[in-house]
Amino acid sequence: MMLRRRLEKNGQKILWSTIVKLYHHQNNKSLRLCPKLNVQSVFLNGYSKMKVKYAAHILSKSVAQMLEDLQNTEELKNTSETINFIRKSNDFFDMLNGAFSLQGHHSRNYNLNPYCTTTDPRFEELQNFLNYLKEWKVDAEKQVANITADTSMQEDHQVGPSHQDADDPDCPNDEELAQDAASVRQLPQQTTEGIFMTVLGFTAAVKFLLSVGARYINARVFCQDPLEQFFSKQRSRCGGSTNPNRVQCEIGARTAHLARDMATASRSGNTEVEKTSKLLSDEPLPKRKKNENYSCDCFI
Repeated sequence: MMLRRRLEKNGQKILWSTIVKLYHHQNNKSLRLCPKLNVQSVFLNGYSKMKVKYAAHILSKSVAQMLEDLQNTEELKNTSETINFIRKSNDFFDMLNGAFSLQGHHSRNYNLNPYCTTTDPRFEELQNFLNYLKEWKVDAEKQVANITADTSMQEDHQVGPSHQDADDPDCPNDEELAQDAASVRQLPQQTTEGIFMTVLGFTAAVKFLLSVGARYINARVFCQDPLEQFFSKQRSRCGGSTNPNRVQCEIGARTAHLARDMATASRSGNTEVEKTSKLLSDEPLPKRKKNENYSCDCFI
């Protein structure tokens, strides 16, 4: 049986029900400290789960700050690891999404500034985020080992397994978690590997460009949204063909190149569409000046 994931670190659970409780706590307030925490970002469906902007609404500094302010309440207690995870994720996204040189100054966010030196402290912060994931993996494996040992002792004394989490009734109990190893208690392996590849590749590329003479590097230049938009056009060109050959790909690429600005990406997708110039301008044509020396005698 495939189990649902239950994130847990240092003995504290990182549950989605915490975000739901925070939403209900702020929903009826006249002055909301988490304005981005709305119905669309909290109550997700199969389509909205693929939207990156909704994840950014949850993994934001405002949500972490609000949880920190309310962690002494009975409803939102024991959320320090959830706050730590949200803060680290928010900083990680910011350090890889600086779009233009003055974005950090305008938003008062240092992490959005361009990278100007190979000794930028954000490189160390990115490495610390990888160390955080490594520590999480070690902690999850240690917890599973302890649960396995406790289960063996319960069987010897004929004691039943522990009850399920009261905050999340659908969450699997400790005995079921032990059967599915430590992977249930941490981020998916594919996600972790992708983060490691991103950080290591980004760090090496930026340091290399700065060392060969680049004045500064905006992290957003490594965004793969244009590549995803290109392949979305390729898929739409091939229609029902899910496995296009080389000739079909060349025809699709040539068509997209000729269309240029008219081949705009869909704004309802999961990528950010850049504002490009229009192929046909809608600006009014300049009016011709009236000639005051004009005479009709020439037509007589």
